[in-house]
Amino acid sequence: MLRKSTRKLLITVAIAFFISLVSSLLVLQYTLKSPPSPLPGPTSVSLVDKVLRELSWGNIAFNAPSTMRYKQPRTVELLLSPSLSASQLQAQLEQRVASESDRVRISNRMEAELAGRGFTVEALTPSLQAIASMQTSRWKWEVTPTDSGPQRLYITLSAHIDVAGRDAPLVVRTFDRTIDVEITIPLRVSEFIEKNWQWLWAALLVPIAGYLWRHWMKRSDAPKPA
Repeated sequence: MLRKSTRKLLITVAIAFFISLVSSLLVLQYTLKSPPSPLPGPTSVSLVDKVLRELSWGNIAFNAPSTMRYKQPRTVELLLSPSLSASQLQAQLEQRVASESDRVRISNRMEAELAGRGFTVEALTPSLQAIASMQTSRWKWEVTPTDSGPQRLYITLSAHIDVAGRDAPLVVRTFDRTIDVEITIPLRVSEFIEKNWQWLWAALLVPIAGYLWRHWMKRSDAPKPA
């Protein structure tokens, strides 16, 4: 038979093992029911929110004419500065008529794009530019209307930010301007002929040519005077 001391030791070890097993099961059950909240990952929007809050402010000014002539190019500008006021920027525009200004979030790299369905747009400056506090950043486009009537131009301004080590554009402001594109009567007639020359050839020129041919044939068959 086992001694009393040995029996007490075995009982103590068994009780300790049982308590440890029950504790482990309780911890495991709690862990499965209440998983810990995941830390913000590289795709979390909180990263973008943090960067957005840390962005500086700057002023912008741009011009876009309210009226344009069909197929006659005009220049559109957008100026940005972290230090100059909106009125100071508007004074630097080459054409100040119909200019607008605003205050926007900016980063050290900004991108501006101009687009419009009824226009041909040629960028005269890089769309993505580095921003300096002591220098005005300037974007310029040559815009040529390709359709007449009311047309819309859109400007998109984006701040390039670092998100988890990757460069990403963040749209900070968009503008749109309705432009009335005028067309002269001679240009309208010229455009109509250019777009419908095949129909005009069949409907007008061919009958006229036939009439002239028949008229010439009648004159040829007529008896000549003696």
